[in-house]
Amino acid sequence: MGGPVREAMIDVVRLGQIPESRANTPAANNLPASLDGDTSGQMAAMLRKRTGAQEWFLRFPRLAPVALFLLLAAFCALSVYAIEAETERARQLNLERKGSEIAFALTQRSTEHEAYLRAAAALIGSRNTLTRTDFEAFYRTLMTEQMLHGSMGLGWVPRVPVSKLASELPRLRTLAGKNFTIWPPPKGTADAVYPVLYLLPDDSGNRGVIGYSAAIGANRRSAMESANRLNAPVATGKVVLIRDTLKGTAGQQDAARTSSGFLVYMPVYRQGAAHGRDLIGFVYNPFRASDFLKSTARLHGGHDVSIAIYDTAVRPDRMLAAQGDLSHPADVFQRQLEISHRPWVLVVADEHPHILSRLSQLTLLFGAVVALLLMAMTRQFTRRAAQDQQVMAWQASEAAIRASMTRELNHRSKNTLANVLSIIALTRRRATDLDSFADGLGDRIRALSATHDLLTANDWNPLALRDIVAAELLPYDRRDGPDTPHSISMEGPDILLAASDALSLGLAVHELATNAVKYGALSVPGGQVTVTWQRRDDRFAVLEWLESNGPPVPPPTKRGFGRDLIERIVAHELKSDVVLRFEPEGVRCTLMVPIRTQQNFALRSGGN
Repeated sequence: MGGPVREAMIDVVRLGQIPESRANTPAANNLPASLDGDTSGQMAAMLRKRTGAQEWFLRFPRLAPVALFLLLAAFCALSVYAIEAETERARQLNLERKGSEIAFALTQRSTEHEAYLRAAAALIGSRNTLTRTDFEAFYRTLMTEQMLHGSMGLGWVPRVPVSKLASELPRLRTLAGKNFTIWPPPKGTADAVYPVLYLLPDDSGNRGVIGYSAAIGANRRSAMESANRLNAPVATGKVVLIRDTLKGTAGQQDAARTSSGFLVYMPVYRQGAAHGRDLIGFVYNPFRASDFLKSTARLHGGHDVSIAIYDTAVRPDRMLAAQGDLSHPADVFQRQLEISHRPWVLVVADEHPHILSRLSQLTLLFGAVVALLLMAMTRQFTRRAAQDQQVMAWQASEAAIRASMTRELNHRSKNTLANVLSIIALTRRRATDLDSFADGLGDRIRALSATHDLLTANDWNPLALRDIVAAELLPYDRRDGPDTPHSISMEGPDILLAASDALSLGLAVHELATNAVKYGALSVPGGQVTVTWQRRDDRFAVLEWLESNGPPVPPPTKRGFGRDLIERIVAHELKSDVVLRFEPEGVRCTLMVPIRTQQNFALRSGGN
């Protein structure tokens, strides 16, 4: 950085001094009086002072870059730290909000089922004998299959004292069916058994549970005792539902044992008992924990988090159900719940890890700081040279544009002349005399000129297909008599064509119109020409020329110029086939016109 910059600054200092050899030059003699004498010395002193102020920068070229880098790096590091801290806080608040929504959804579902159980208990307690028909009516009234919300059904467990078991069994078989059996048989000192008498909906799984003694097992028995004591719905701890242990094959049975569940019992008392509460049984809901958790999904917005529910404590053996992956959570939210007088723990984890770590963000910002530093250094040293370079580049660009425009004009002129030469050659080949040659050539040159006028007015930008057809048919869209107008109709979507394709299409339409005026629909009053087009795909448009109400069209005996122009030259320029048919009711022509993607104008680098 030292050599060229130092020399440039020395030259600046020398600008303030006028050499003696140039003191008497005309330019020096024409200087204003304010620049003579002491003023010249003052300017030199100002330049020396300005250069001296920048001398430290030249003497210690690395000091400014290092200082700027350290300052910006420290500032960016503090900014990134503050942003990350705020982002983490917002993420945690969002996770807590979602966790609260999920906890509310679980509690709401539990409250709904408790309400159903309380209503069922009240209805059952009002009956002396509960038949299956009555129970099914209760089920349909209180708890349709659409309102199960994760529950496996609604069951009724009557209390049967052991001392009356023999006398009560026939009555129970009358209610539940002649094959009703209490299993496993009562053991120990229990004073009563609680067999499952009814369980709806009536599916194969629920039918297999009928007769099961519900008080078997400390977990179920403890929940039933608590429900009787509190006169409220009480949930059991983690259990395996009996219906899941009765699968057909061993593989299914093992898979079912991995599905945890729980039951909610509500005591039923005989209404109008003379002495206190007379317990007659329990109405209950069995749940698969995973189904119960899924049933809450529509009540909360935690679809992008992992969820797990635990019975009493967060331990692997106490997990009831889980959704998502909790193996490596980034952020975790926990909340204690009470579901039907049973403590649960809800765990919600964020499934989306941080996209960029702090180190990655600092590395990214370090690159931005280096770029800014280099930009500042480059601007300081190249400002004056850049101004001169801009002027030189502008002059060179202007010269290049003029030369390229000249080459582009030459190229387009040659293309136009080539088309004219082709038209002259074909016209001469088909002309019978000089007048027909001149008339045919003039009409075709005017058709080419009409399309050129449209392109020139549009600055040779892509041209609308409708405008091309209208320009060529304009001379023929007139009345042949007071009551018999020619009918020319055009219909189609807006489609833009490239300049070269517009010229070729204009020639084709002109030839079709000329033929129609001489021999076709435009040669008689009432004739009709219909031009329609539509987009076939992104690359081609289909244009169809149809004549009607004209003289009969016999098949041609020889090829004319118009047919050669359309089927050879136009088809070659458009790079697609042309279908020309001479039908009795009129000429029909189908053209495939390419739709080229509009591109920015690019100057030709050379050649033609």
